[in-house]
Amino acid sequence: MTGFTLSCVLSRQSFTARNRPPLRACASDGAWELFWTGVAPSRHGQGIGEALLQHVEAHGLKAGGTSLYIETTSLPALDRARGFYAGHGYTAVGRTPNHYGIGDDKLTFMKTLQ
Repeated sequence: MTGFTLSCVLSRQSFTARNRPPLRACASDGAWELFWTGVAPSRHGQGIGEALLQHVEAHGLKAGGTSLYIETTSLPALDRARGFYAGHGYTAVGRTPNHYGIGDDKLTFMKTLQ
């Protein structure tokens, strides 16, 4: 994976939709949320997603995080992403019907940070 720089931003403040870091604190102490992240399909299978997720988890833990939440769509196009999260210890903990549009549910995954 030479030539890649991984970074994440930790913050406890609110952000607008156009100015969001990939990791933010949720309402409860210790709960963090990862959002708006992904790896280009041409780069799948190269360890980039795993390295990014490990990096984010480590920073969340260092900042006092106890859990990390990831939200994604229920659309078939992201079946692989949901499998990736499950394969890295994340459990499906919630479903919000039609959140992103009719037939496009928001799925929430969670992992306890250790």
